[in-house]
Amino acid sequence: MASYATHLSLALASAGAEVRVLSFGTIPEALVSVSNVEVISLARSDPTWLSFLGGPSVEYAVIRSLLKRVVEASGGASAEDVIHFTAPPSVVSPHRGLVVATAWNDLNLDDALRRNLTGFHFPFSVISVPATIQYHLQDRRGYSRADVVLCGTRHLTSKLDSGGRRRVRRVFHPIRLPPAGELANISNSKPEILFMSRDLGLPRKNLSLLLRAASKLVGAGNLEFSLKLVGSRDKRIAKEVSRLAFDGGLRVRTPGFLTGASRSKAFSEASIFVIPSIVEDYSYALLEAMSHGLAVVASDIPSFRDITEDGSNGALVEPTQVDSLTSALEWLIRDVGERVRAGAKSRELIAERHAYSQAGKALVELYSEARQTPLEPKRVAR
Repeated sequence: MASYATHLSLALASAGAEVRVLSFGTIPEALVSVSNVEVISLARSDPTWLSFLGGPSVEYAVIRSLLKRVVEASGGASAEDVIHFTAPPSVVSPHRGLVVATAWNDLNLDDALRRNLTGFHFPFSVISVPATIQYHLQDRRGYSRADVVLCGTRHLTSKLDSGGRRRVRRVFHPIRLPPAGELANISNSKPEILFMSRDLGLPRKNLSLLLRAASKLVGAGNLEFSLKLVGSRDKRIAKEVSRLAFDGGLRVRTPGFLTGASRSKAFSEASIFVIPSIVEDYSYALLEAMSHGLAVVASDIPSFRDITEDGSNGALVEPTQVDSLTSALEWLIRDVGERVRAGAKSRELIAERHAYSQAGKALVELYSEARQTPLEPKRVAR
């Protein structure tokens, strides 16, 4: 969640807070020139690769050691400090200061298992199930040690708000609001449909559903559109894309995984953003698409229902039914007026809820409220 940490830091800085960021690897360029943000690199590379050697427990142990070393070297945390964990908080809990944690890793598998998944590859391979369970248990343990837990969706908020010592709050995660010059090409007579994932072949991202829907749209005729798939590719995806391009005559672009200005440009060039995930904890790509003014077609799953308003800034579709996705895309491709209206609503929702000025102010107020409210004694991680 490196992108989240960057957006969170910039939002807090915009609200006048003094921010110290402890991070791994390359320092995000967006933070370098911000006067009230200090970035401290804990290591040259992210130690998450250690999970492949000894699982999440080993990974977290290394992170805990690095964090404690930095906290102790800087004199420790004062009672006035707010320590906000954007990664799992079980790695360390300082003895003093308000400990806030952002909760992730809610893949809504209970929701997914209620659906008809015939023909769909289970979202985790057998070998990754033990690691997934470990992450879940580690994270839940960490959230129990935080004074306040922040959740980006109502679904996760209700799951974690068990009435115990922790206080769970629903928040709108911050995102950059691009200037007018970077807005999407929403009214294009030949709209481009954008799909984005770090790994295009990841089964839970459900790209195969989009490719099937695109094939049906091509077969329907009288529809002019193109498709851009952003992310790393595998042979299976390349084969399906080739079939669409050569047999169906559809223009499909696969530029690979994009970052920075290239990523922003991909949003600006598109008209419709599609995210048909079968399960998902949250999606910053969805927030980015909306901030650029794109009409959205998203899965009707718990984590997206709080972000996308069905019939307002786009459509929510059943992630196991190709006809549901096909109909939503056809609606937005054919009706330019509805597409423009939906894109404007996307931008409006981001400006009202997620823009740095709004999210930063809300977070500072939440910190202040939490500090003024008496807390129960904190259980400290050793």
